[in-house]
Amino acid sequence: MYWCPTGPFAFLPIHAAGQYEADTDYASQYFVSSYTPTVDPLLVDDPPESTDPFSMLAVIQSTAPGVQEMDHAQMPPLPSTETELHNIRKHVPPKSLVVLGVFDAVASVEIVESHMPKSSIVHFACHGTQSQTNPLESGLRLDDRVLTIARIIKQPLPNGSLAFLSACETAMGVKKMPDEAMSLGACLLYSGFRRVVATMW
Repeated sequence: MYWCPTGPFAFLPIHAAGQYEADTDYASQYFVSSYTPTVDPLLVDDPPESTDPFSMLAVIQSTAPGVQEMDHAQMPPLPSTETELHNIRKHVPPKSLVVLGVFDAVASVEIVESHMPKSSIVHFACHGTQSQTNPLESGLRLDDRVLTIARIIKQPLPNGSLAFLSACETAMGVKKMPDEAMSLGACLLYSGFRRVVATMW
């Protein structure tokens, strides 16, 4: 089931609805939920699969980046991201996997941007932030600065099959504009990725 919430409902985890105190009915017992920022993506056929070889980009940050922009000057480390990378490597052949952010592989904005158009899957395991005052400045905290929505939407991502955003606030949206799809997850859908997994909080 696809949810296209509007107004205050855009900030509710509808997929998790249930009578938890009674421990009886939960939404997940009856359907698998998905969200869409607008109805348009559901009305358009998926583009033909890319003929380019499969490639996955994993941006992994286990230590806090030195980013001093936006709301938080100091971000806590993310030790579990190394486990994410370990699990990715179990399923993706080394020749098809580009890993940035660990093992001295710098995850700067320019380097990440250069790999995204060629990637079938992108997996970001890092800090994310949603700006409530300037939504286009929302983004993912990389080694040098924030990869913002404003930068991502400037380039098409024609090979994108799945974007997995293991980062905070990537599907949060803007409280003052609940009907505007101004999240990082929505941005990647508009840029060409056919499926996006993002976080509402």
